[in-house]
Amino acid sequence: MPNRSGSPTPPKRPRGRPRGTKNGPDAGPVGRPRKDGTPAGTSLLKKKKKASSTTAEPQTKPTTVSTTVNVEQQTPIQLDTEGMSTASVDALDRSKSAECALGEHTPVSSPSLHPSPNAVDHQPSFPNIDQDTNLFLNATGPIDVDEEPVNPAVPPHAPTTIEVDSDEDDEQNSGSSAESVMPEFLGEDDENVDYLLGDESGIEGDEDVEFQAVPDDDENEVEGVSNLKQKRASLPTWLRQTWADYREQLGSEMAKNASRRPTCYDRGTFIDGPVSSCFTIAKKFQPSPSDFYSPKFFVWLPHLLSSKIPCPACLKALRKSDKGSTQFLNAKGWAKSPRRVVDLEECIYIVGYPYACPNSQCQKTFQSWSPELLKALPRSLSIHFTHHLTYRSGLTDRVVALMRSCFQHGIGPSPFAEMIRTQHLRQYEHLHIEYLEVVLIRTESAAGHFLKKFEPFGLFSNRDGYAGFTPSAAYFRNFYVRYIASHAKEMDQHMAMLSADILQIDHSFKVINHLGKVSGETVFAGGLHTSVNEMMEIRSMTLTSSKAHSQFMPAIKAVSTSLDTYGHRPITAVMTDMPRIDKPELENTLPSLLTNVVPVPDVTALPQLIIPTSEWNVTELGSRFQVNTRLNTIMSNLQSDAGDFHVALDMEWPVDIENGIQGQVALVSIAFNHEILLIPLHKFWREGELPSALLIFLRSSNIHKVGVKVNADMKRLFADCKFTEKDQPFVGAVELGHMAKQKNVAITAGIGLADLTAQVLKRFLPKDPSVRVSTAWGNPELSNSQKGYAALDVYATWRVFEALNSTSSGSSITQTTPGGTFISLLSPDRSTIVAHGIITPDQPKALCGVNITKTRIVVTVTSILVPGHVVPGELMHSKEDTPFNAFPPTPFHLVCKLKHLQTREPEPLTRTSRPAQTLQSIVYSTPAATTEQPGCDSKHTEHVDDQEGWYNDTDSASDNDQDPAQSTADSTGVAYAALLNAIDGLKRSGVFGDIWHLMHQFPISMQHGLRRPFARSMRNAFFLYDPEDKAAVEAFLATKGITWDKMLLYHSHWLFQRVKRYVPPPEELLPRVSQVLRTFGPLKDAKTGVPLFNQKCWEIATNALENIRRGFYSDPPNVTLYYPQKPDKFGLSRYRCCRGTNGIEGGVHQNIIRWFGSFNAAPDFALELLRDYALYHNLKVGTLNRTGVPYSGSYDVWTRNRISKLLDITSTRFVTQPPEFGPGGWVNGDNFARSTETFGILPLPSELRGQLGMLAYHPGFAKEVKIRHHYLAQRQGTRIAILPVHTSDERSIFKLLIVEHNGLFSGVNEPKWNQVAERFNSHANGSTIFYKLPEQLKAFWKKWQENSNEKSSISINQAAFDTIVHTLSLSSSSLMPVATGHPQAVRDQINMSAALSSETPVEHWHISNALGRHALQQSTVHFHYGEHAPNPAHHVDKGKKRALDLTKDVDDHAPVKVSTRKIRTCRKCGKAGVRPDLTA
Repeated sequence: MPNRSGSPTPPKRPRGRPRGTKNGPDAGPVGRPRKDGTPAGTSLLKKKKKASSTTAEPQTKPTTVSTTVNVEQQTPIQLDTEGMSTASVDALDRSKSAECALGEHTPVSSPSLHPSPNAVDHQPSFPNIDQDTNLFLNATGPIDVDEEPVNPAVPPHAPTTIEVDSDEDDEQNSGSSAESVMPEFLGEDDENVDYLLGDESGIEGDEDVEFQAVPDDDENEVEGVSNLKQKRASLPTWLRQTWADYREQLGSEMAKNASRRPTCYDRGTFIDGPVSSCFTIAKKFQPSPSDFYSPKFFVWLPHLLSSKIPCPACLKALRKSDKGSTQFLNAKGWAKSPRRVVDLEECIYIVGYPYACPNSQCQKTFQSWSPELLKALPRSLSIHFTHHLTYRSGLTDRVVALMRSCFQHGIGPSPFAEMIRTQHLRQYEHLHIEYLEVVLIRTESAAGHFLKKFEPFGLFSNRDGYAGFTPSAAYFRNFYVRYIASHAKEMDQHMAMLSADILQIDHSFKVINHLGKVSGETVFAGGLHTSVNEMMEIRSMTLTSSKAHSQFMPAIKAVSTSLDTYGHRPITAVMTDMPRIDKPELENTLPSLLTNVVPVPDVTALPQLIIPTSEWNVTELGSRFQVNTRLNTIMSNLQSDAGDFHVALDMEWPVDIENGIQGQVALVSIAFNHEILLIPLHKFWREGELPSALLIFLRSSNIHKVGVKVNADMKRLFADCKFTEKDQPFVGAVELGHMAKQKNVAITAGIGLADLTAQVLKRFLPKDPSVRVSTAWGNPELSNSQKGYAALDVYATWRVFEALNSTSSGSSITQTTPGGTFISLLSPDRSTIVAHGIITPDQPKALCGVNITKTRIVVTVTSILVPGHVVPGELMHSKEDTPFNAFPPTPFHLVCKLKHLQTREPEPLTRTSRPAQTLQSIVYSTPAATTEQPGCDSKHTEHVDDQEGWYNDTDSASDNDQDPAQSTADSTGVAYAALLNAIDGLKRSGVFGDIWHLMHQFPISMQHGLRRPFARSMRNAFFLYDPEDKAAVEAFLATKGITWDKMLLYHSHWLFQRVKRYVPPPEELLPRVSQVLRTFGPLKDAKTGVPLFNQKCWEIATNALENIRRGFYSDPPNVTLYYPQKPDKFGLSRYRCCRGTNGIEGGVHQNIIRWFGSFNAAPDFALELLRDYALYHNLKVGTLNRTGVPYSGSYDVWTRNRISKLLDITSTRFVTQPPEFGPGGWVNGDNFARSTETFGILPLPSELRGQLGMLAYHPGFAKEVKIRHHYLAQRQGTRIAILPVHTSDERSIFKLLIVEHNGLFSGVNEPKWNQVAERFNSHANGSTIFYKLPEQLKAFWKKWQENSNEKSSISINQAAFDTIVHTLSLSSSSLMPVATGHPQAVRDQINMSAALSSETPVEHWHISNALGRHALQQSTVHFHYGEHAPNPAHHVDKGKKRALDLTKDVDDHAPVKVSTRKIRTCRKCGKAGVRPDLTA
């Protein structure tokens, strides 16, 4: 577009070199300067990308496409695609660039992997979508061709860089590594958005260079490092000459010493460093700064300490020398340069020899610090090399140990790096002071004016001077990750060998809000799943991508396998917060839970519904021929009968209950005329279409398909067939729920099949949750339990239909209808049931002024179905028409006309109640005479939660607490309470719930007056006290004048530590809890009148009683839950309880959040932190709980394993064995087979990986393509890492899938997320697009819908929105610039004129004045000790005269006062100058 002058507007300058620079050979590096002051450099990775990328096509003319997206609301979404078509193409092409560089693509379905790394299976190429203009719509705007990835790889700190904060974290650590432990003061941003804006501060991919394996001979740099345009800061400039001089010194010592070793070896140390300046500077009159920072050397010459060093390469290859003996290495002289490692206060330089193998087939060279050479040395020698090297730097073992300890206790990389830097700076400043003190002494000496000017000490990081160096936080982080990973086998083995009689499992969704994020997105949305044993030791930790059981059950299964491998008892009980949901999966994973356990029936005493096999035939139709033949026979009979035909129809499909993802219909069940047909559809889906007879059957309007929600089932099957609106629909659905409502059998048409079976057939229909809702329905072959479940469901449907078909709709009500009859209230037109109730047994003559006539009757309304129904004024006391929603809560009495009433079936099953217990036997009432109010004790030991629970502060008595006996009851609550009756037939379970988690589910108001009394009553209903412990405590309290009840009220925590408690069996527990719920639920608050329970509480109460009936909260029989601890100071026993799951939340998860929450650790860092914490926790907590003695060893299990092995080998040479390593002491995991348990991230199952279109992990692919987040990909076992949607390219792909014509999102319902994931994963490239799980895409879909709704809402109210924008927008002329302050150093703000300067010129009169003052002071001193000096004792005793202040300044201009006082005379003799005390 031309500008105003008519000349064409120059194109916009792309990103890259700044304006005005040249691209000549001498052009400097481009980009933002680095934080350490060095110029920016061009990354090697970026250079490779540009070399492999294709030239971008010219931008096309911007277009705007309006696309209507078919979502649930069917809202048209306007997609602004201006400037996006070509850009999106470029974005997709860019994502393919890495793949194209490797050759042809391999289809996703190809499972083969070539062994050669040059023939690696790669991701499939993108489908040819260039012809579809709708496929290049970016979700967030145009994508620049040269744009960096959304989350670019950030290099780690190079270890030779001077500044600590010179680099950010690497690509894995996309979050900020700043912790709250140390304040931010280095000028860093408070939020790391490098993943969004990019990071140009360093060289990409440099982490792989620094943390690769240390080579055998590191004289030459690794390939590619020398090509880096930006050179890292190297060693000090003076080191080369210093090293040359030191080589000569060592050579001279080795030649002169009789041992032929360096002098430091003769002194018995490997360290040879500078002598203290106190001894060296004394002989040098004019010192220099270099005299104070001479380097400290670690002399490592193993050939002088070992007779011969075998060649590691020849040992590995079993290669011998020419003489057939072991091949040894030859020394080649000194290394070219020493290696620098960082110690706590200074750097140490390692010096040594290179060693060469003389074998012609080997000829390899090894440095003396080569890892392979160290392994070849005797352990007694190599153990003295206490340094950990990376490629260009390293750390001493002291620094590594301190770093690990700091990380374990919540001091993260940033504060630790600052800590080490502070120690180095402190040492630097100490040497600086030493130097300046020497300079001061030399200057003030007599010959000081003959000296030359001294050299300044220099800065800490000056390479020509002190050359101080400390690594960055990123370096420490990456070092820690690799250090812990190198010992992962020993650490995981220690955990795997622990016992687990009881397993407590719990999910934490708070930990993942702090750890394991990528680009600000949570990678492990399923939370951290942890299991601990009865000793509170961690047995497994799993970071899960979803909440599905399949994400963590393999870890639980591996625990069971390890128990069997190492001779432990199997798991006998599992504690969980969701016992009913977890029970099927746990029992399937841990068969030991079913030992000696009798299953509890799902419901009541109703007989179970059973298919009479003598009358009904169940047939599975597995082939297309069988389906067509059988259904054609049915339809031919229908045509001959020339009438309508009813069949029961039901369908099953796979469902993942954790994330809601559903699959295709897997089974169709049909029942009629004593025939049940089961039609599996898995084979037909693979063939592409259903049998023709089945389609005709479903489309026939003469065949009425009866079922519960059968219409929705048929629509689902229709959608699975990918039919469109043009195709003939499936018809003939008859809803069983509507039929039951019309027959007055059900209140609502949404009633379930199990309730209908119980209501109509008076039979119990089992609904096993592990079968009913399961992903197993998607298996090619269905199990017998699945077939039986489907057959029984469709049989129940047919039986209920027959019963309803023969049931009348309800009879009319007369005056003779007995009281208590269940009735339905109809609308005046008798078309709708508006309410349910019963006929009041006692019929008065009038009710609230309304007469009861022959056409009227009083009913008790128990439920309102239509709140808007209006009761006629003639039936009301107010004589006004009144709607139901203006009435008080049900139940209430109402006068009704007989013609508006009809009978209905009774309520669903009522349960037989047990004899009621007295409330006083369960409820603990607050003593009325108590007036003291001591402070509340801590929270209950068995419950730890970050939220205040309504049941926590039971150790107090408040004036607001009500007396339950004097509280009024709510009538509605009484009706609900009547349903909470106990049930017979109680059994136990191997899976148990957490009682405090159960109580936490009740939403009780914190202000309710009955809150604390109810909490105490629930506590006392669940827990019974051990009689022996209680008697012992009561006897002790009696000696102190304290009662049990008073202690229980105010200090229950103290009691529960000393008294064991147990939860009775279900048959005893159920009536106790039921009594409390029924009693307290309806009671009202004295002030507000609100009942304690709302409707939600009553629903929870019903579910809680059912769980109690199933035995989920009773103590497991023959399982120990209490373990003794050290008795208290009074001699009373103390116990530790392992009941429930709060020990995980309070003892593990909260510690992780508190210690590591501020780290914002990436997945790799998070995993190693958790692994190290698990070891630390198990050694510290487990040792104390098992032995009662605190753990006193180190946390280096590999070291303790080695000690144990050496002691075992040399045991016969010792008088006694150390108790901690003898029998019953440390267990050496190296003596046992390696465990199969996996810590942290479980690999994706191969079957699921294939279903989602993912390929297996391949190291060659990861190396050549340089995929990002390769650590996650390796752990997950996938070719590309599985991550949530977090990049712009991924959002673009997702949006393209949404707007694709006739695509996966074009249906009315939600798409099949497995298919969406498979389609999405075909675009993954490992750079900007990654693998996705179905639940991750579904979660992003919800966010997309919210954003779409926001945009639609704005478009609807566009005028108002534009008005607000215009109102809030100010013209540029009215905007005032915001002032910016300029910081100043303190030295620039101080008034330097007030400082005492030593450079003030000296006048002559100053000299005379100083001499005079000094002479006067000396005269005064001599006077005190002269011939006529006064007696000091006498002077001190009298003390009336002030002593002369020799430090007081004298006014130089004031006249000197001469004393005129006469000389004293003696009163006795009259002589002058004689003191009486001296003459006496």
